[in-house]
Amino acid sequence: IVTELQLLANKTGEADTQALVTALLRDMSEGMAELISVASGSESLVPEEDELSALLGALQAEAIPILVRAVPSLEGTDLREPLSQALDRLVSAHPGSVLTLLGAEDPMLVAEASRIVARLRLEGAEDHLAKLLDRPEAMVRLGALEALASLESPMGIKALFAALGDADRQIRLAATDAIERIRPPGASEELKRRLESGDTRHFDDSE
Repeated sequence: IVTELQLLANKTGEADTQALVTALLRDMSEGMAELISVASGSESLVPEEDELSALLGALQAEAIPILVRAVPSLEGTDLREPLSQALDRLVSAHPGSVLTLLGAEDPMLVAEASRIVARLRLEGAEDHLAKLLDRPEAMVRLGALEALASLESPMGIKALFAALGDADRQIRLAATDAIERIRPPGASEELKRRLESGDTRHFDDSE
């Protein structure tokens, strides 16, 4: 169906037909993304390489939330890499869609969206990420922290320093690792201040 629609649009060359085909593909994108993601569970459902390429190439921005959820669950499957590449292509073309996901209620969805922001170094995400540091879910705060660290903006550095006092040990360690990697101005003074203030009383010896 996808191939026939695209052939029709190319054959006619008419703007109205092309707009209609684009609208149809947009309406189909969520369903196509769902079908592709569940195909990994059955060898008989996995599309041939050319079919998969056609499907992924036809996906529109509406498929982004589905792919954000699906890609992490496809670890170790042949579909992981092509779906990940399709997701990056869509996000690069529609960055606002991922920024919208940063405000979702589902913590897994938000955390994955943060990782995409970090991987693609999307601009304009700092304010959204900073707000996530107040979320109660540790996985959300960790994703936001890693994204802010990757952007290396002044807001991100401030967030790293603040995360040194986070209630979650994994987040404190991630902040420390990021500070060691980036070595921002004032890092030594901030670490010394925290050590001398007694804020580390509840840390274990290894930390």
